[in-house]
Amino acid sequence: MFYLKLLEILYLILSNIILLSKKFIYKHGLHNMMSVNLRKVLVTGFISLFAILMFAIPLTLAQSQTVSNIALVPTGFITIPTAGSSASFTAYVINNNPTSETVTVYLNGNSYTTITIPPYSYSPVTLSLPTGKNILIVNGQSLIINVNSVSKVVSANILLNNSANLMLVSGIPNKLYTVNLTITNIRGWNISVATYTYSSIFITNMYRLYNAPFELQPPLLNSSYIPILVPGYVPQGLYYFYNYIQFYNISNYQQVLGYIPFLIFVNVSYGLNGTLITSNTYTSNNITVSFITTNGYTYILSKYPFSLIDKVIVEVLPQSSSTKPFITVLGNFTSTLKINDQSFQEPYFGSNSTEFAYGSSWIELKIPEEYTGTQYQINITYITPRGIVSTGLIPTITSTTTVTSTTSTTSTTSTTSTTTSTSTTSTTSTTTSTSTTSSSTTSTTSTTSTSSTTTSTSTTSTTSTTTSTSTTSSSSSTTVSATSSGLSTPIIIGIVIVIIVIVVVTVVLLRRR
Repeated sequence: MFYLKLLEILYLILSNIILLSKKFIYKHGLHNMMSVNLRKVLVTGFISLFAILMFAIPLTLAQSQTVSNIALVPTGFITIPTAGSSASFTAYVINNNPTSETVTVYLNGNSYTTITIPPYSYSPVTLSLPTGKNILIVNGQSLIINVNSVSKVVSANILLNNSANLMLVSGIPNKLYTVNLTITNIRGWNISVATYTYSSIFITNMYRLYNAPFELQPPLLNSSYIPILVPGYVPQGLYYFYNYIQFYNISNYQQVLGYIPFLIFVNVSYGLNGTLITSNTYTSNNITVSFITTNGYTYILSKYPFSLIDKVIVEVLPQSSSTKPFITVLGNFTSTLKINDQSFQEPYFGSNSTEFAYGSSWIELKIPEEYTGTQYQINITYITPRGIVSTGLIPTITSTTTVTSTTSTTSTTSTTSTTTSTSTTSTTSTTTSTSTTSSSTTSTTSTTSTSSTTTSTSTTSTTSTTTSTSTTSSSSSTTVSATSSGLSTPIIIGIVIVIIVIVVVTVVLLRRR
C-alpha cells in the first residue's frame, strides 16, 4: 500500500515537470527550451524526486522483507468502532520455525515496534489506532483496520472453555476437540437498534478452508460448541483458528457497533527441530539427506527448497524380507468433519503416514524404527512446479537399536530435552554402518500460565538438542535457517518504472535544443 502512494506522488511530480516543459516548448520554441527558469524547475524537481526516493525506498524495501513461516493474524480488512478518538486492537504474530525470529511491525508506513518470537510460539501486538483507515504490515502481510466513530460501542466478553478470548490446545492428530464458547457481560446492546453476525468459516493455517458450524442464539448468554478437528499427520506447528462476532446497525449494516474477536491456538509437536547432529549424510541432485536412529525412531532430514505447493515422496526400503517397504507422501489431503450427521470436507497439507516438520529449505521426518529395520535404503523425490528431482536410492544404511533410559521432570518455567549418545561409525562406498551403545534422555515439559478473573493464557515451548560423538570421526552439525527475504513483484516493477521515467525525461529535456 505504501509504495502505491509513493508512485502516485512521483507520477504527479513528473507530470507537472513534463507539462511545464511543454509550456516552454510551445511558447518560446525549441531554441528557448533550456531557459534559466526551466533549468531551475528541472533541477528542483529532480532533487525532490531523489530525496523522496532516498527516504521512501529503504522503508518500502524494509516492509517487504519476509521470514518464512511467520504469520500475521488476522489479515485482510476489518472495521472496529470507537466512541472516542482512538481504538485499541490486538493482532498476533505467529512463528512456525524451530528457531526464534525477529520481525518489525509497521503501522501506517512507520516502524511501530520490533518483536522476537520464540520457536513455534506467538506474540500479541496491541495497537492504539486513530479513527480512519490504518494499515498494519508484518512480514509482508497486511491488515487494514478501519476505525469508525459511533455514539455507543457494543462490547462483551467471549469465554473459550472459561478462557477469555484466547485459548491454547495441545493438539493430537486425529482428535476432535470441542470448545465451549460463551458470551457474557454484553454492554451497550440495544436490540431495537443493533443486531449481530458471525461466520462458521474460520481464518486458519491448518486448513485451506475450515467450516466449523456453531450456533449462537439470542440473547447470546448460552453456550455454543465449536468443533476443532486436528487431521492425522499434519506438520508440526502452532495452528490458529480466528473468528469474531460483529454487531452492526440494523438500519445501516455498514455501521459496525461492536467487533469481538476470539482465537484458538492448537499446538502440534513431534519434538522435531530441523537439525540432526550426525556424520551420516548423503547428497544427490543438490538434495542433502541426513539420518539417525535413536529411541525407537529413524529421523530423516532432507535439505532442499520446499513449499506447500510441492509434493514429496519418501520411500524407505528395508533390506529384510520380513519388513515391507514404507512409503510416505507429503502433499494435499482432505479431512472429513462430521457434525450432526453432516460431513464437511476440509483440504489441508500433511502426510499420509508419518510425523514431520518443515521449513523453507528442509523437511524432517520421524519414522518408527519398525518400518526401517536394521538395514534400509532411502529414496526422496520432490515434485515441484519447477520439475521433478530425486536422490535416487541412497546406499544401504545399517544401524543398531538404541538402548534408552528416560527421566522426566515437569516445571513451570522452561523446557529442555537433551540426548547424548556414543556411537561407532564406519563407511564404505555402498554401506554406512552406525552402532549406538547407549543413550540417556532427560525431558522437561514446560507450561507457562497466566490467569485473572477474565483472562487465562497458556503457552508451551519445547527445545530439543541431540548430541552424537563418534569414536572414528567427529560429528558435524548443520543448522538450516528458515529465513528468506524477497521483494514483491509490484514493488520491483514500480521502482524500475520510476527510474526509467526519470532517466528518459532527463535525457530528452536536457539534450533537445
